[in-house]
Amino acid sequence: IELSKRLALWLNADFEFGIYDYNSIVAAAASGDIDCIVANLNETAERKERINFSKPISQIVNAIMIKDDGSRMSQTGNVNRDSLLKDVPPQFRDWKLKYNSIADMNRQDNLVLGMQVGFVFVDKETRRILPKAKIDYYKSTPDMAYLVANGKLDGFINDEPVIRYVALENPNLAYIHAGFEPMDIVVMCPKTNAGEKLRDELNLFIERLRNNGTLKAIDDLWLGHDEARK
Repeated sequence: IELSKRLALWLNADFEFGIYDYNSIVAAAASGDIDCIVANLNETAERKERINFSKPISQIVNAIMIKDDGSRMSQTGNVNRDSLLKDVPPQFRDWKLKYNSIADMNRQDNLVLGMQVGFVFVDKETRRILPKAKIDYYKSTPDMAYLVANGKLDGFINDEPVIRYVALENPNLAYIHAGFEPMDIVVMCPKTNAGEKLRDELNLFIERLRNNGTLKAIDDLWLGHDEARK
């Protein structure tokens, strides 16, 4: 939101947010219903045929939300503990999590994970890293959080900032790092003359904010771990 507001000021334009699911947002941009998309959609050959991508604004990683259910093995010594919990963020290392790592999940024969519809990159990475997992698809992150909290899903995958927010709202949920490749956050514009002009303006805007340190400051604020600053 902050980046979008800064972009509108840079362009001396008003802005309005529209909410779309992943299956329709690219079509909305390609058809000109919206002027641009600010999201973590990764660049694919198919999407490049329909929309233009700006320079990367930032990078994010993915995480897997899981439940604290008291099943973790007891630890014996700090070195062993740190090794076993390397995928667990520090704030959850005293919790008794159902899974402490991707390796733990791969040992589960009937692992069922939730994923948001349209997460092409995340789907591909999940199938690479967790090949035995059954994946169920949902439109809503709160729905998946509810199912994990009530033992109906083993976990769900999403962007780490989203997962972190869900963990703050649900005290019995935690997360582990997924180990996927980082994804670029970019702005996408229609393949029209107006869209290409806007994309060029965006690239200048992004470079300016990167060079003066504003992008890093926004990244540290909204994707950092100090929730009190937000």
